[in-house]
Amino acid sequence: MFVGRRYRLYPTPTQEQKMLRFCGARRFIYNLGLEQRKLAYSVAGHSPGYARQCEDLKELRNDPDILPWLKEIPQQILQQALKDVEAAFVRFFKGIAYYPRFKSRNGSRQTFRVPQHVGAHKINRKWAEVKLQGIGWVRYRRSKALDGKLKQATITFVGGDWHVAIQVEVPDRADPPNGGNAVGIDRGVVHAIAASDGEPFDMPKCTAKEDERLLRLERKRERQSKGSKNQRRTKRKIARYHAKRARCRYDFCHKATTILSKAHGIVVLEALKVRNMTRSARGTIDAPGTNVAQKSGLNRAILESGWGIIEKILDYKCLWYGSMKVVVDAAYSSQECSQCGYTHEDNRKTQAVFSCLECGYTANADTNAAKVILGRGIALLEKSVPAAGLAVAACGDLSGYGSVKQEPEGLDQKRSLAQAA
Repeated sequence: MFVGRRYRLYPTPTQEQKMLRFCGARRFIYNLGLEQRKLAYSVAGHSPGYARQCEDLKELRNDPDILPWLKEIPQQILQQALKDVEAAFVRFFKGIAYYPRFKSRNGSRQTFRVPQHVGAHKINRKWAEVKLQGIGWVRYRRSKALDGKLKQATITFVGGDWHVAIQVEVPDRADPPNGGNAVGIDRGVVHAIAASDGEPFDMPKCTAKEDERLLRLERKRERQSKGSKNQRRTKRKIARYHAKRARCRYDFCHKATTILSKAHGIVVLEALKVRNMTRSARGTIDAPGTNVAQKSGLNRAILESGWGIIEKILDYKCLWYGSMKVVVDAAYSSQECSQCGYTHEDNRKTQAVFSCLECGYTANADTNAAKVILGRGIALLEKSVPAAGLAVAACGDLSGYGSVKQEPEGLDQKRSLAQAA
């Protein structure tokens, strides 16, 4: 299987200039390939594929009168840009991404990919070097060992820092069942992860001083002349701030998911369509939205909690550490009682307090929702997975989770109960 190893790069000034030129060339070819496809479709009704565009790229590089500087860029790096155009259209037609957009030179993220001839060697315990086509040996911080066969490297410039992500081929890894207890997790805004055993995982929040500094920089950027050197300097500071927050967010998600997948045999979480949940509420000119500012704040809080990252990381960490990930429907999980199964919107008195109107059970609202999610996951396993008996037996005693052993009620019945109450 293939895994990624990401490191901080420390290029020399000469190497940095080359890398910036490679980023610009990759961006130019990407935009050119996208424009060619759009124009061909508008004229002929169909677009050229990746192979045809590679042939056109070869002719373009061999013509000294049009773009002579393209000859200085390795052809494979430019071909990877056309491959990215192809992949962007594939994702669009599958309905999992928006229509491909042009890349801007003013974007905070610049990148290019080296598909072959990547080498690396260790200098000492803290430092190593990676060999990149057309650039040479570039030093990087050796935060972890590579431990595998090097396949390709992706270089990224974001927030004023260079990083390299090296794809490594390693033996397939799938640990035997770890025998831990089952756990349900509820993803929220106050607590990024609330576990059914009562242990919350809180995302590190920005301090008031950091928020104030970001707001001050954003106001300063708006006052400065558009495209000026001062505005570009301010944009770099803002990009560096957001890059640091992204690193903190990924660090938290990796640590939390490692703890969950190592300590538990089954990890159950609700199916959330994060992309749909974070759409803007501004509407259109004819039908403007309501509470746009409040919805914008909620969207920002959801994205900062890393809901999508957590689910994505659990896909492979559960496989690595001998656990099983189960995804269940999230409908009415915050309104259902984990003890008696009664569902009503008034069960959740406040954001933090759950009090069942039927049986009087009181608990933290997020913990109760996590227990409901756990019960649905175990019931789903027992009903639909042939080997569920072994999987459930490997998770120890599940009797303390209320409705775990009970057949969950259908969603239509729950809705009718809530409406009737």
